[in-house]
Amino acid sequence: MSGDRIEWIDRWRGVLIASIVLFHVNGMAMLYASEGFCNGMLRGVNSAIQTYHVVSFFAIIGIIWKDSVPFGKFVLRKSKRLLLPYFFWGMVMGLVFTIAPMFISSGAPTYYSEISEGRGVVVSLLRGETNRVIGPLWFLPTLFVVEVIYWFSSRITRTWWTCVLACLFCVAVYEFELFKHTHVDFPWNIPAGPYYLFFVYVARLTIPLLDTAEKHGKRSFFFIVIAVICLCIAWIQPIWFAASRYLFIPYLKKMIHSSLAMIGVAAVARLLSQHWLMVVGKASLGILVMHKFIIVAFQAVPALPRFCFQSGVVMAILTIISLTCLAMIIPLVAMQFIRLKFTWMKWAIGEGK
Repeated sequence: MSGDRIEWIDRWRGVLIASIVLFHVNGMAMLYASEGFCNGMLRGVNSAIQTYHVVSFFAIIGIIWKDSVPFGKFVLRKSKRLLLPYFFWGMVMGLVFTIAPMFISSGAPTYYSEISEGRGVVVSLLRGETNRVIGPLWFLPTLFVVEVIYWFSSRITRTWWTCVLACLFCVAVYEFELFKHTHVDFPWNIPAGPYYLFFVYVARLTIPLLDTAEKHGKRSFFFIVIAVICLCIAWIQPIWFAASRYLFIPYLKKMIHSSLAMIGVAAVARLLSQHWLMVVGKASLGILVMHKFIIVAFQAVPALPRFCFQSGVVMAILTIISLTCLAMIIPLVAMQFIRLKFTWMKWAIGEGK
């Protein structure tokens, strides 16, 4: 524990934001890598990352939640931390990724030229749409919506059995697509709110149980066992198919699948002690909003992506590792520069008061 921060939670955030950056670097690499082992390897890695990388950020809400904040103050604080960076960087991304295709070599595959199926960037931002212009920023308004919903629901789910009921309710709402039956085109990914809220409650029910290992003398062994069991079930397809054969509700199966991966990665984070993960975890919002600029800059260098991803597996892996590291280091440097030289812009990286 450091001040009001829980150190292992920051390390968990570090693992998650590194996974998100790697996921996006791999996605870009797959545009250039030839079909075969390299492309299949990238798809396999991204399939594993996709089981936990986003839902775990929502899960953290259930662990660090403080429900003593009045609603008005809560909404104001979350708006400054999540919505201000969302709109600012969304406009910047819209500008950059509209201009970027002009500099990317002719014929190179790029998804940055698509602007939300012909809609304007401003309209896409206001609606919080998941599109290829604002990229990962869709996460911020969705997180805002889920936290607002949880502010209310947490007041009636104070016991373990009410949390279980809340999980079942989330599954029912998402499974039966109740939002679709309203025939309303909801903004900010509101229909997915129950899906992500499910992981908030799963984390609230399960992650604190990992603390029981602290009371016993076999902390590392306990976390290793939990991580191996959960990740093997989630990531090894024959084991998952055998374990889930009696789960007949599709969305429940998907949610349990991601829950296992989430718990497994959380256990891994409890085992790790690297300081750089804490640094990255504390800066996760800044890295989230800025890392795509580094990826598109790499893509804009003529012939470089094709050379790096079509020159063998070793070259592709080295490029992915290097680009993933750069996509985290450069935003960290930029954030430090903002803190020192442009203190009035701290709100742009979610640090405004």
